[in-house]
Amino acid sequence: MKVTAEIRNECASQWTPDAALCTTWIESALRSVGHSRDCDISISFVDAAAIADLNARYRDKPQPTNVLSFPGDFPEQLVHTLAYQPLGDIVICPSVMAAEAQQQSKELQSHWAHIMIHGVLHLLGYDHIKPAAARRMEQIEIEALATLGIPDPYLIG
Repeated sequence: MKVTAEIRNECASQWTPDAALCTTWIESALRSVGHSRDCDISISFVDAAAIADLNARYRDKPQPTNVLSFPGDFPEQLVHTLAYQPLGDIVICPSVMAAEAQQQSKELQSHWAHIMIHGVLHLLGYDHIKPAAARRMEQIEIEALATLGIPDPYLIG
């Protein structure tokens, strides 16, 4: 499986992971659910105002959030003709990530890994609306993080 992570960083003054680190985390998420097809993901790092605008526009929640995922909505016939699968877009706010890591007493890079994996799972159709789906998604996250040597994020903080 080859993962292409296209990154747009509008927050160069804050720590953000590079493409290699993002790819490692994405691959961990994909392997944890048995996904083996080559894929492409677009990742944007944006400020709090930009993610609040997106959150208001697409989720009716006018405040900043850590991550938003926008699954690719391509016709199945088109996807089958491509050499890779376009999974969609992930938008992350570094300032929210830093604040959350500090508030929850989590190592920043580990928190980023968790939220990136969380975002990828959303691209694959996982959600946490119903309790059973939330438990399943959390378990996948825990397993994917464990392969990276990162402890269960739900036990920290």
